[in-house]
Parts: sequence; structure tokens; C-alpha cells
Amino acid sequence: MTPKPAVQADLDLLRSLASHPLFGQQSNDGQPFAIAPAPVRLPEAMATAITTLGTDLVAFQSALNDLYWRSLHQPDLAFVTNYLDQGKDETLRLLGQMKRLKGELPIITRPDLLWTDDGLKATELDAVPGGFGLVAALQAAYARTGYTPWGGAYGMVDSVGAALAALASAANPLSAIVVSDESADYRPEMEALADLAAGRGFAIEVLSPKDLRFSEDGLLCPDGRRIDVLYRFFELFDWRNVPKAEIIFYLVKKRKLVLTPPVKAYLEEKLALALFRLPQLHRFWREQLGEQAQVRLQRLFPESWVVDGRPLPPFAEISGLRLDGQPVHTFSQFSSLTQRQREDWLLKPSGFSPLAWGGHGVRLGADLSQEAWQQAWQDAQQADRMGQSPWILQRYHKPQVMAVERLESDGSRGMMEARWRVSPYYLTRGKAVDLAGVLVTAVPKDKKLVHGMSVAVMSVAADPDVA
Repeated sequence: MTPKPAVQADLDLLRSLASHPLFGQQSNDGQPFAIAPAPVRLPEAMATAITTLGTDLVAFQSALNDLYWRSLHQPDLAFVTNYLDQGKDETLRLLGQMKRLKGELPIITRPDLLWTDDGLKATELDAVPGGFGLVAALQAAYARTGYTPWGGAYGMVDSVGAALAALASAANPLSAIVVSDESADYRPEMEALADLAAGRGFAIEVLSPKDLRFSEDGLLCPDGRRIDVLYRFFELFDWRNVPKAEIIFYLVKKRKLVLTPPVKAYLEEKLALALFRLPQLHRFWREQLGEQAQVRLQRLFPESWVVDGRPLPPFAEISGLRLDGQPVHTFSQFSSLTQRQREDWLLKPSGFSPLAWGGHGVRLGADLSQEAWQQAWQDAQQADRMGQSPWILQRYHKPQVMAVERLESDGSRGMMEARWRVSPYYLTRGKAVDLAGVLVTAVPKDKKLVHGMSVAVMSVAADPDVA
């Protein structure tokens, strides 16, 4: 399909999205973000890596799941369980250890990728990601104006619909995406996906937990239809504030409901990247992933460490951690870094925390004063002392500056020097791993952290095989 003339295509896309419910959560300047006038073309090396990256990342998640289960029974791996279960309540721990669900993994794997001077870096993996409804809406909108987004016009809708349906035993399953109040800002995009899914033959409802009904047969929509598969769009740290969460968990235990992502809080911890670097686990990862995949992920994952305040013997050092070329013997050395030294580091909560989603808890050394950096370390060390979910220290890799087009409200185009975050969505059905679409978030180059904001430009990646 040949794209329409640029001006007409821009106006069509602008009209399509200006009336879209995704733009209901508006900022002071009238919209939550800007859009690019066309799908963004990624650098060739990045696009090539993204094409095959999903297999490695899904294998990593599967290996992490296996590592957790091994650590429950092997004393020499008890530290893995201690880290991954730290701060979790007994309900979540027991649900995560249900033998019947031992092999279950999230159906969506989304890394946050940065293109840096050191190559592609995945700052974290998100097992309960937002944005896939936005990708679905953008794919359809760009396709209507004649462009070819990566995944096509319905790549995300078809992949999500098929992955949910594959989990059900029913012939024509009903899936529900349950969005908590904490995550309510994401509801419009999930409704956009559900609307598109209806036209593709998938039955997906978007509900609040308060909308759910239940009976002895299972979980029901408000109109009485039985839900076969529930997609959990709420964070596990907040489960006690989610109405009817206990009923959902009960029905899962009784085999009357399929729930995804599974209730495995240990798969939602950013400290998994730190476990990947531990020398005592090197052989485990190699055996699970294969040597080549292990090497690829070593290049992809930034160096990360769990902030652990336990003292070391005077002759010991923290494995792999160097400061100005010298070994580090205690994390407290990092609390008094100079401005120059802070530029290479960031702190963030691992996962089981209200600060751990949306970048709320990220403390970038380059952005902080000495006092704010010291406070961040106090927060991290206090979480460790209190037995809360750990924080991690991570080496910071600054994203490169690349140009991105921006569609202005009057239909004109402008260019912006920006730093990009690229988020591919890999959907799993059995052993198959599909790349459903790629969300691109670009922010002005003076912003050191890349995330959604009113000055951001949002788009999806262009199909690299279409000129």
C-alpha cells in the first residue's frame, strides 16, 4: 500500500488520534504526548538485534523461574530465594510456589532498550508492561494512512488475542483485562485494544476489579458471561488494595480461572539482572541459555548489583564492582560520590514497591545533588535493613541523541533532537515467540531518563523490511 501524500496522511493520523480515548488523560498543554507523523525507522543494527532478541529474553525468564525453584531446595542457592522473596507476604510466596503452576511464565516480555555508545542496553524487563494497547492503536492508525508499522496493522491485537486464547481450554474463550485503580491511566489504551480485537474475532473485555462477579463456576463479567482467561493488569505489591484479588487467587487455585501473568512476584524483580552477573551462577546461566546466548545477554544487560548492607571481611570485595578502577568493599562507599563519579550510576527499587513502576523510583546520579544522592542511598539501605524489596545499583549508559520527527497540532512537522527508548513486545504461545510490535518513546536530548511525558514523541517502529 502506497502512503498517501504526506500532508493528507499527517492530517488523517492527527484527526484519528485527536479523537481517540487514549488522549483523554490530557496534560496542561492539551495532550499527554506528541506523535510522530510516521512509524520511526530504527538503526539497522538495532532492528536486527530486536528481531532475534525475544528468544533470548524468554529463555532468560524461563531460566530465572527454574533458578527460583531450585533455590527452594538447594542450600547453596538459598540466597536467591532470600533476595527474590524479600518483602513479599506469605500469600504471594505460597501462590508463587504452587507446583501446578511451576512452569507458567508471562505471555508478554518487554525490555526497555536504549541505544548507547556501548551498543544496545536493556535497562530492565517488564513482565506486566503497559503500552501494548497504545501500540495496537498506533499500528492501526499508521496503517490506515498507508504506512507499514512493524507487526502490521494488527500485529499487537492478533498476537495478544491469540496468546490469551491459547491459554484457555474453551473453544471460543472470553478474556478479560482487569485494570486496577492504581493503573487506571492505562485503561483507555486497553479499551482501544479490546475494540480492535472485536473486529479481529477475539472476545476481550476490559474491566475494573469492582466489575467482577463470581459463582461456583468461576469468574463472571457484569452481564453474567464466564471469564476463561484473566489478564492481570495490576502490580503484585498492590494486590491487597485490589478488590476481589483474593477471590481471583482462590479461583486460580481451584482451577476455575486461568490467570496471566502468573502470581510470581519473583519474575517481576529488576534484581534478576544482578543475579545474572553473579560469578557463582555463571555455570547455571550457561547451562540454561547456552554459551552464545549468555554472551549476548552479558552485552545487553548493564552491570547491576543488589544493595546488600551486610558487612564483608576486610579482605573481601564486592564482585565485579569498581570505583575509579579500585575494588569496592562496602556499598556505603557510594553514598559520598563526587558529581563526576555519580554520572556513571543509578539506583532504583527492584520491583515490589509503588516506586518501582513508571520510573518513579529511579535515582540517576547525574541528575541529583550530593544531598539527594545520599538520601537515595539512605532509602536503599533502609529498605534492606527493614527487609523490604531490595534496591539495585546499576551502571548508567547514556542513550545516544538521534533526530525524531514530531507532528504538531496544526498539522506541520518539526524535528527534535532526542534520546530514544525502544520497547519491543514479545508474545509467547507455547514455544513460539512473536514480535508483535515496537513502541518508541523519544524525549528532548536534555532529559537524561527516557519515559512517557508531555514533551515526549511517541510512535511505533517501521517495518525494517519495507522501504
